[in-house]
Amino acid sequence: MAGRILIADNVATNRIVLKANLASAFYDVSQSADGAQTIRIAIKESPDLIILSSELPDKCGITVCEALRRHPETREIPIIIVSSSSDPNTRLRALKAGADEFISKPIHEEILLAKIRSILRARGAIEELRENAPSFTDTGFAEASSGFATQGQIAIVSADSASTETIQQSLANQIRDRVETLSPDAALKGFRNKTSPDVILLAANSTSASEMLRLLSELKSRQDTRYTPIVMLLENPNGADAISALDLGAHDIVGSNVNAEELALRLRTQLKRKRQADKLRENVQDGLRMAVIDPLTGLYNRRYALPHLKHIANRAKGSQRDYAVMMLDLDRFKQVNDTYGHAAGDAVIREVAERIRASLRSVDLVARYGGEEFLIAMPETSLEQARIAAERVRRIVEATPISIPGTNHQITATLSIGVAIADSATQTPDDLLKRADSALYVAKSDGRNQVSVSEHTH
Repeated sequence: MAGRILIADNVATNRIVLKANLASAFYDVSQSADGAQTIRIAIKESPDLIILSSELPDKCGITVCEALRRHPETREIPIIIVSSSSDPNTRLRALKAGADEFISKPIHEEILLAKIRSILRARGAIEELRENAPSFTDTGFAEASSGFATQGQIAIVSADSASTETIQQSLANQIRDRVETLSPDAALKGFRNKTSPDVILLAANSTSASEMLRLLSELKSRQDTRYTPIVMLLENPNGADAISALDLGAHDIVGSNVNAEELALRLRTQLKRKRQADKLRENVQDGLRMAVIDPLTGLYNRRYALPHLKHIANRAKGSQRDYAVMMLDLDRFKQVNDTYGHAAGDAVIREVAERIRASLRSVDLVARYGGEEFLIAMPETSLEQARIAAERVRRIVEATPISIPGTNHQITATLSIGVAIADSATQTPDDLLKRADSALYVAKSDGRNQVSVSEHTH
């Protein structure tokens, strides 16, 4: 995952060391030496993340954070404050000022990188929603919701009922939202009243950390909780379990010694972001359903896919990063319609579409291009990554027979897939589509149920 990061620190050695660590992870890094310069660069360059020292020569880092949060051009940029202080009150002040995270020195490099990945992943999801939401709001498709914030629901999950109750009691005077407690088994079986919570706190100790990491992974893979922010409470918030939790999708990590006020603040922050994302997602979904969603499959239709592909191409041109396009076609689909009827054909297309969508990343474009043909566009994807993804899609579609509604019959659906990669700023989306379509023709001609890759890139 690439991103542009601004380091603000008045000690040149600190900047150099941190820049080297970030550059080795392929981040683009810029630097500033004081608070005023940090604000100027942030306004001008709009970095994806700011790592801000709390000790700057002209301004306190927390004061700079507050200034960035007030400015319309910088208020949404994630901020990590780094400090030589480990005082809980200082950390609380930083979080209240709008910092996304507070890290005490010495910096644990792997933890820092994991938190950066987590923050940028969350930012990317919000930015993607923002890019789509305004256009649909402007058309009048989406109604503005009221500004009233209803009471939220927070679920505390722990294998230790005593510690769960302690956390619940400590939060009682800190938040107005409903708090429920659950065992890991109960969380896996589903939440009470079949309503997913707004935020989940997974509380782990030294003996239950592995179990909680497995639960985290399971919750992030489920449709009803995939967008739910999950905060992980660990005895060692700087250890290997913390890195694993962040990379599995945890939105925040806190230590088991965190005080109630800070924990409540972090939970409220996640709740606020969840509501923001839900509203954006609702606006996008409402507009898409009315304008650009294929009614049979729920995928994007061609009307949406082609302009969005141009958008992906423009972003790739600006970032100088590859992107991939795939054309997919159901093999011998006419036989399904001729044998079982068009209703059965529709059922097969719906099931195949769902399998394709479930096997790809959320940032990938999946569209029904027409009839039994599908289009996939994958931003920031290399040729080898695209080849692997195409083979995965092909295997998943073929793996499980599809039941024909109203009969006892099942059929095995297969896909032929053509893949093309763009790594040149001179290539247009139309060029790439033609190459992917030609590769699809090769896959069909060579026997179907296979992936063919267009090696030509210029």
